[in-house]
Amino acid sequence: MRNLIINLVIFMVPTLAIGTTFSPISIKKQIHESEIIIEAEVLSTEAMRDEDGLIVTKVTLLPDKWIGEVSPDSENIFEVYYPGGILGDSALNVEGTPQFEVGEHVVVMTKMVDEKIYVRNLGLGKFSVKKFGTKDIIVNQIFPNIPNVSQMKLSRFYDLTEWVKKGEFKTRFKDKYELNQEKQSKSVRTRSETQSRAIASAKEQVRANRFSTYWLIIILGIISFIGFIIRKRNNEK
Repeated sequence: MRNLIINLVIFMVPTLAIGTTFSPISIKKQIHESEIIIEAEVLSTEAMRDEDGLIVTKVTLLPDKWIGEVSPDSENIFEVYYPGGILGDSALNVEGTPQFEVGEHVVVMTKMVDEKIYVRNLGLGKFSVKKFGTKDIIVNQIFPNIPNVSQMKLSRFYDLTEWVKKGEFKTRFKDKYELNQEKQSKSVRTRSETQSRAIASAKEQVRANRFSTYWLIIILGIISFIGFIIRKRNNEK
């Protein structure tokens, strides 16, 4: 009966919206409550219907590291779900669902539901990995500016997770081609960052030179004016 009612609601109302209220949850607590934690690259997203007829979105992830018990088939590709999405002429809008972009580097906290991996706590369980200088930082989607909920160094996150879970992250095997591609990509990013810093430094130097020239002109003008006044007074004598 429950499934019948859900299906009737979904199919009779093309767009259904569900509101969500969030409270901050510390990274440490989320680690403790999560069953599988994945660091990965987003390969694709796809909306579909689950066994109850509800619209869900499947996110396909290429993992770098993970911790938690998974089937051997999941070690190369993870399929992670969250409620909501757009499927044809129907949509289920759930406020605060995680937002994934293809190619994005993410950390995801998950739980098992009916033998499927779901993002835990919707957007609270999804973190983007951002580059700040030379450091990788995980940033939460819902509360990006709260330090104990977001903004943690990726290396510190590894240590905290292994300490809480009393285990170690597993790493996906990468062949020489993929490792070489990552090395080249890192090299390109390093050159780009170096060039950006050099350009910024050059701009600062130009501004400093302009500032110095500006004041030099003013000082020379003042000296010339004072000399003019002195000469004028001498001539009047």
